[in-house]
Amino acid sequence: MPLGSIRGIFVTHHHPDHNADWGNLQLLAWATDLHTPIASFGPPSLQKVKRAFLSLNEVDITTRMADEGRPALDRLMEVHDVTPRGVVLHDDRVSFPSCTGMSSSFSATKTGDSPARFATCRSQYRWRHFVSVQRIIGHKPGTGGSAGVGWLERVTEHRFFPELWSIRTML
Repeated sequence: MPLGSIRGIFVTHHHPDHNADWGNLQLLAWATDLHTPIASFGPPSLQKVKRAFLSLNEVDITTRMADEGRPALDRLMEVHDVTPRGVVLHDDRVSFPSCTGMSSSFSATKTGDSPARFATCRSQYRWRHFVSVQRIIGHKPGTGGSAGVGWLERVTEHRFFPELWSIRTML
């Protein structure tokens, strides 16, 4: 896959195994054949990561712009904050929804139902995270030396608010 063909990047959260090469990937694409923006979607702090990355690589970037006529890299690195609700990205080929339960400021609006919605959202996130990590690193150790995929697979079975789920069976 030519690096210049990359159009979008999703950063789920800021752990080194999820974002360590976020900036380098775009820098390498830019240094070879990138001429169109790459849209990155992630936590609001991704804009801060972008600024730090550009500052760290300022000498290389300005040299390549002057010597090779490259376009300004900062304009090709589009950062979009992921909001707690709605669709993160939608086009004619794919749609990525945001998970409302991932927000640490999640607030219950309907007693009884909101905790169940939160639990559902967290469970969906855990499953997607498990599958993504399995696809990316296989069965190697995870962040901080954890059991990685094995641990993630076990936690997909965890139920938040188990009483709310079991009472539904009794109703």
